[in-house]
Amino acid sequence: MLMCLSFKKVMGALFIPAGIMIIGWNKKLGAIVETSFPQDLKLPPDFVTQVFSAHFEGDLNNFTPMVTLQVFGRKVISYLTDNGDRKMCFALLLHKDEKTSEWIEALKGLASEVTEKCDLKDISLFYKKFILEKRFKK
Repeated sequence: MLMCLSFKKVMGALFIPAGIMIIGWNKKLGAIVETSFPQDLKLPPDFVTQVFSAHFEGDLNNFTPMVTLQVFGRKVISYLTDNGDRKMCFALLLHKDEKTSEWIEALKGLASEVTEKCDLKDISLFYKKFILEKRFKK
């Protein structure tokens, strides 16, 4: 079940996050984008590494599950899940006027649903459902 909050109007516009990416860890390549929505999300090369590494303090076993940060001028809220053999980082890219605190529970719910279903290829469907539920449920 997704936890949802209402949208905010900022300067007359209804804001939704700019996108979402799921970042995984590859032993040879490091942090990699496993999937994103929209698929053509254009971000600087170090963006993924900075978001993923923000969760860790020295090694891959000591991590903070939820972080908020600014990377290359982008406001990001990121939630890291760990099922023992796989770590997945759910990074929500927000607009500068959005409050990260308003997305924490919703992002945890989305991450829970995606990891439960283990189906990354349908991230666009999960994301659209996430946005619609957030918009229509207060």
